[in-house]
Amino acid sequence: MKNALYCGALLMITVLAPVFAMAQQPSKAPLEVTADDALEWDRTGQKFIARGNAIAAQDGVSISAQTLTAEYDEAGNGNSDFNMHTMIAQAGVVLKSEDNIAYGEHAVYDLTHKIATLSGGDLRLVTPEQTIKARDRFEYHVEAGKLIALGGATIIRPTDTLYADKIMATLGENAQGERVVETVVAQGNVVITTQQERVTGAYGLYDARMNTVDLTGGVVITRGQNILQGDRAKVDLNTQVSQLFGGSAGATSGRVTGTFYPDEAP
Repeated sequence: MKNALYCGALLMITVLAPVFAMAQQPSKAPLEVTADDALEWDRTGQKFIARGNAIAAQDGVSISAQTLTAEYDEAGNGNSDFNMHTMIAQAGVVLKSEDNIAYGEHAVYDLTHKIATLSGGDLRLVTPEQTIKARDRFEYHVEAGKLIALGGATIIRPTDTLYADKIMATLGENAQGERVVETVVAQGNVVITTQQERVTGAYGLYDARMNTVDLTGGVVITRGQNILQGDRAKVDLNTQVSQLFGGSAGATSGRVTGTFYPDEAP
């Protein structure tokens, strides 16, 4: 469960952040743009357009699509400088960063508000360890330090799966100044499936500092025919101990229900 939550959030960081940062962060490496059909400069519309299997690559990360558009405003300083405010990728979007790849049909990076959005059919992020899917979109809020997967968000690994209507990771900085995951929230119809059990609830919170997961809202743990039910559960990923509670957080009492079936005789 820890890996599904934590690594899933890190995957969105390693794929989305470096690719969209090409338009925001200065780099000594050149930004190379290629296209099969045309490279256009629309001075009236204030945009650059690459058409036909267009690819923009820099520092080992790339974004490709049938059309790449960079929209800008003139700097207004008397020079030929541009203030680029939006990057748009359309049709067959592929974002690559090392071994991680994201797929969608439409990607937009709003440099003004620093929000990157990836959407479209067969929306997914793939790494050698796992796949993340969403029905609606992925969002990366740069300044707020939030990563969001919306609509049937699913993190799939060989040994476990996490599903929720919405998955959101909040980032912070460690002592080395690196951005790291602090919390991961799974909200709405949460389902965690492992090789041995299935855990459901309305809301899940992963605390990276404590390395724990709290599930609330009609929690049900199913293992074979055996069923445990309560209002909330706490999973300590350090000790691998799970606790099921009948009352809300802070309650001193509450009832939990367990239904157990004996093994059938051979």
